[in-house]
Amino acid sequence: MRRERIRPSAVSRTAAAALTVAALLLTLLAPRLVPCSADEPSTQPTTRPATQPAAVPARLSPAELAVSVQTWFGDLTHADAAVRSEAITNLMALKADELPVLQKVVQQSMPLAPAQASVLKQIVTQAYLASCPYDADPQAGFLGVHPEIAMISFRDDGGAQGVYVTSRMVGFVGARMLRDGDLILSILERPEAPLAQFSGFSTAVSGLGAGTVVHFQVLREGKIIWIAIPLDPRPIGIDDQDSLAKFKKDRETLAATYWNTTFAPLLEPEPKRTADTRDHAATP
Repeated sequence: MRRERIRPSAVSRTAAAALTVAALLLTLLAPRLVPCSADEPSTQPTTRPATQPAAVPARLSPAELAVSVQTWFGDLTHADAAVRSEAITNLMALKADELPVLQKVVQQSMPLAPAQASVLKQIVTQAYLASCPYDADPQAGFLGVHPEIAMISFRDDGGAQGVYVTSRMVGFVGARMLRDGDLILSILERPEAPLAQFSGFSTAVSGLGAGTVVHFQVLREGKIIWIAIPLDPRPIGIDDQDSLAKFKKDRETLAATYWNTTFAPLLEPEPKRTADTRDHAATP
């Protein structure tokens, strides 16, 4: 019998073609975990490249991440309020593509404790939107509590002024690191910043630059603490109330879609069996 000799180059071309087809199939069949990607028009830049939010803690290995998420989620029920607050902060630092790990932990933890169920949507929304790109000024810093803040006097004698956080913009670092009710007393890197005026605080934060780790002195629940916060890049085109409202609404719509298709179904009660179904099941 005559054997046909196949040249190595032919084998290489055949193997390469097979690998190309396999890679293409994997790309087409792979699930899309993060909807806020390059083909989402509502969050894409119009004048300059999209900028990701400032750096957050380094990624853990898959095994470390699974253990940590399990621990943090359990800590949401801790008796110590400081432990619960730290757990929320850690869970909010998850990347969007790490949220399936939290999703699995939630599924395994059902039914959830009230302390877990009450903050889960807030955590998921923050983590998801923090991973979504947006059109931004890469040079300007942004905390994410602008403009919904108020200035109040820390002392009756007017000896100190602070910036009172009344609300935070979800998806930005301020929402993860600060809490409603925090009173920002000073900025270590800008001790001369006039916090008695909102414009002075806003200018100081913007001028420190995106990605800069800034240390804020904060009065929280009767204690003065220092909080290190890496600033996000400032979004472009949110200088008036209408544009700011649209920016927030577009991002919140994306987050709501993600929540409703991933985590919300886990919290829905199992359908109750009707009396007819129970009677039928009991019949031999």
